[in-house]
Amino acid sequence: MRQENLAVKIREDKGKGAARRLRSQGMIPAVFYGSKTEPIHLAVGNKDLKTILNSESGSSTFLNLNFDEGKQEGKIAVIKDLQINPVKDTLIHVDFFELSMNEKMTSSVPVEFVGKAEGVELGGTLQPIRRELEVSCLPKDLPSVIKIDVTTLGLGQSIHIDDVQLPEGVEVPHDVNFTIAVVLAKRGAAEGEEAVEGEEEAAVAAPEAEA
Repeated sequence: MRQENLAVKIREDKGKGAARRLRSQGMIPAVFYGSKTEPIHLAVGNKDLKTILNSESGSSTFLNLNFDEGKQEGKIAVIKDLQINPVKDTLIHVDFFELSMNEKMTSSVPVEFVGKAEGVELGGTLQPIRRELEVSCLPKDLPSVIKIDVTTLGLGQSIHIDDVQLPEGVEVPHDVNFTIAVVLAKRGAAEGEEAVEGEEEAAVAAPEAEA
């Protein structure tokens, strides 16, 4: 998984007023915590964070948090939660979760469908059901994307989680064999087939009516 350095500052002021002042200075209020780490309130540069979020691995990027003035030794973290203003579409808060390289973590990984399904060649449409999968693995094994080959899917066929070959060391915890994608027939084509079948039945029935 890709790693990026991110400068953070420990902040003493808390509350809505302090958060507004930070945002007016181009900073985003944040908090850093872990399963064995007490929360630390931070401030991070808005532009720095957006650059990482817009990268290929996005919010799944491993972050080397560099604390200002050496107040805290560097930590490895991932983005656990992002709060966004729905009206202005701006970042308003971020949670960083500390990673232990020896403990399994859970994270959402995007799905990439590979190949052209046989059913699509016949006029169908590939309909994704899941665009992300929540996986469990050690940090070193976390993939940036999970590729799923859909080449053999015919019309009306689907692919389920049990059909997916996951990378070594990666698992998807699940109780139900849920659907990830399905190939749908076009509505017009399906209606056309029903119409033809109806005409054939009428043609067969007509002589019987005359007899």
